[in-house]
Amino acid sequence: MKFNRILSSALLVVMIFMTFVTVLPFTAEAAYTAGSSASTLTAKEIKELVIKSYSGDIAYPSSQAKLDAENKDHLDIVKQGNYIIYVNKYTGYLYYKNKVTGQILTSNPYNYTKNNEQNQKMSSQIMIAYSEISVGQEKILYSTTDAAERAQVSTDYIKNGIRVNYTLGDTTARYLLPGAMVADKFEELVLVPMLEELAKLMKEYCGDEEGKYDIFKNPKYLVEDDKNSTNKDNVYYYGYLNLKVVRTYLNDAERAYRSLYPKTSQPEHKILAGVKTDIMTLYAAGSNGYTLKNLAEYSETSPSYKNTYETYYTNADSEIINTKEAIYVFSESATNNSKATASAIFREYVSGYTFADIRSDESYCGCKDETDQKPVFRCAVEYTFNDDGSLSVRLPVSSISFDESVYNLSYISVLPYFGTASIEKDGYIFFPDGSGTVAEFADFYDKRADFNQNAKVTVDIYGIDYCYSNITGAHREQITMPVYGMVGAETSNSCGLESVTNGFFAILEEGMSLASLSFEMDVTTKLAQIYSMYKPYPSDIYDLSETLSVGSAGQYTIVAEDKFNGSYITRYTMLTDKNIAVLKASELGPIYESSYVGMASYYRDYLYD
Repeated sequence: MKFNRILSSALLVVMIFMTFVTVLPFTAEAAYTAGSSASTLTAKEIKELVIKSYSGDIAYPSSQAKLDAENKDHLDIVKQGNYIIYVNKYTGYLYYKNKVTGQILTSNPYNYTKNNEQNQKMSSQIMIAYSEISVGQEKILYSTTDAAERAQVSTDYIKNGIRVNYTLGDTTARYLLPGAMVADKFEELVLVPMLEELAKLMKEYCGDEEGKYDIFKNPKYLVEDDKNSTNKDNVYYYGYLNLKVVRTYLNDAERAYRSLYPKTSQPEHKILAGVKTDIMTLYAAGSNGYTLKNLAEYSETSPSYKNTYETYYTNADSEIINTKEAIYVFSESATNNSKATASAIFREYVSGYTFADIRSDESYCGCKDETDQKPVFRCAVEYTFNDDGSLSVRLPVSSISFDESVYNLSYISVLPYFGTASIEKDGYIFFPDGSGTVAEFADFYDKRADFNQNAKVTVDIYGIDYCYSNITGAHREQITMPVYGMVGAETSNSCGLESVTNGFFAILEEGMSLASLSFEMDVTTKLAQIYSMYKPYPSDIYDLSETLSVGSAGQYTIVAEDKFNGSYITRYTMLTDKNIAVLKASELGPIYESSYVGMASYYRDYLYD
């Protein structure tokens, strides 16, 4: 592997300026929104459109050819001077075009492989790595499969640009509603308080002085003061509430309050009917609520039900395999609407109950709701123009939302495939370690060679703090400038040229101390990419091995308690093919040629200004 080391005078000037210039952060002010661009497509049609967009069935000769093939009704467009931003409102695909030179930079490759699994990653604008706190295993969400294919991408026009809103993950709700709970706990926590609340309100609004409307006092319902009664007319039957008697009580209560408050618009009627309906929804309605599974009752009264109920005791991981306790089980056939309604009622009457409680109760009962809680992450990316026509890509941290009690966010990457170039053609990546490295495509891929080499390098910007950590492993230059870039050849659709040298130079303007840079050369996809990844919390590694007797496991990662609250901002400037620059000189303002010299020149002027 060969790296060409560069220490040009331009980069030297850049390093000098770095010691004196401070780049001020932007103020975070925008957050995730639901999106205002109206869609005329169904979710099924959007999914088909997204899959077709990365299928690899069509080979486009250039990025302009791909743009020409877009349905213009699917594009949001913003213009400033010589530059245009196009964003596909369904896929999130971005085109950044100079209308004078015809050059285009895209958020993702314009051609894909025949490997759809690989294409799903390459067509994504957002990459989120996360882990479940209780498990710890890291997983990755990609905006194409986890947002676009689910019709969970939307766009808004903002001042001088476009915001793209992403919801990554399966939004099929996991409601705060246990699939099963031990009967004693369920009645104490839910049903008895609800029935007592109705009795209290009946006394207040219907003048119940003798406990007439109290199911636990009226002899009509409390035939025997024995929870283990076997009397079918008693409120307690074989140790638990008797559904038949509860229904009778609710009907009696309804007749009573209707006689006093016949109009449904009367406040008293509304309040009493509301509590009665809540009890019916959770319990007494039966089909869409909770059902008691009581082995003691079935053994005496319903042998056929006993056999059905005993299936709940076949789960070896369940505690009730030994205790044979009665349980309440929520209907497996309930619709999402029914679950949502039941969950709202449950939350109203049961405070402090969490998803962790659900997992505990369901695990104990050997019954788990099929719709478990799933990771859902929301964020928004803003594309706007800077005064010089360069592209600003901003991810406000305030737009990132997820359940932080269940998941950890490891890192988030925006536009990991921006400006990718074919390694089958001439080009290189500029990587800013030390005074700068140029990694030429030809050093990693040669179609005539028998052996080609994949490469991936990831380095934290500004490196690690050696006040706390020792230098270990192979020597590696530290990144001192939050910049990177790439140059590559592309077939041209303008100016009569067969090909042009495209390129970009990127400056991390905010959040760079939380970022790492990564570049990759992939001989399978034949693409080169370079991108940044951001951590939500500042962290460092502290080495205790020289201060304490801790053996080899003496390194600890220290994470700050306070999360970064700004924005992750990257500025992309489009570099210009030198031949086009000559042909279009009269129409162009200041240009920076597609080379590492052009990159250094832009950064020098950027810092100077």
